[in-house]
Amino acid sequence: MTPARGRRWAARLLALSVSLCLLVAGCLGGESPHVFNGEEPNVGGTAYRFTLIDQDNENWSLSDAEGKVVVLTFMFTRCPDVCLAVTASMLWVQNNLDEADREQVQFVSVTVDPWSDTSEVMREYSSSRGAEWPHLTVANAGAGGDSEQNYTILESIWGQYGVGLEMYGIGDDTDYLIEHALPTYILDRTLEKRVVWPGSEWDPQLFKQDVEYLLQE
Repeated sequence: MTPARGRRWAARLLALSVSLCLLVAGCLGGESPHVFNGEEPNVGGTAYRFTLIDQDNENWSLSDAEGKVVVLTFMFTRCPDVCLAVTASMLWVQNNLDEADREQVQFVSVTVDPWSDTSEVMREYSSSRGAEWPHLTVANAGAGGDSEQNYTILESIWGQYGVGLEMYGIGDDTDYLIEHALPTYILDRTLEKRVVWPGSEWDPQLFKQDVEYLLQE
């Protein structure tokens, strides 16, 4: 083999090796997908859109938040522990975003206790904690512990977001208890479910990183 032919073969082998490397490493497919700190929602896709009553007794629709990143959680005002923790963590995230980013994030809390959480009760809760984002309930909230009073609009919302709940001590207007799933979702600007943080013991700093990534998409 002549030196010239040897060089041509060497060049071809080098090109073939580079191509194989790119294929094996996935380089031809672009950058690796972003890995969120939170979890992938069990049921992804477009978030279920709803309209409820906020703490000022005014209609609030999820559709109105399109174009912003949405942080959506589920709580109730009589909750003695986990709901308070999530509210505090959300408030920390809100307060620690850059001012420009803060304007592009919509925080929302939806009640799981319409038997007690009237708009007035929600207003007192949000105001006393400095959590001035929408706290949502239904117009006919306030049936006490009456399990015969159904709230089908909220039940549909809970179902769409995987929020199961159990009521205990029914019949007592004040002392009944509620146990419920506590997912906090992050929706992108098109209202797609992108991340969910279950429970209350999540790291606000890591949660903030997920929010910031979606702000930059």
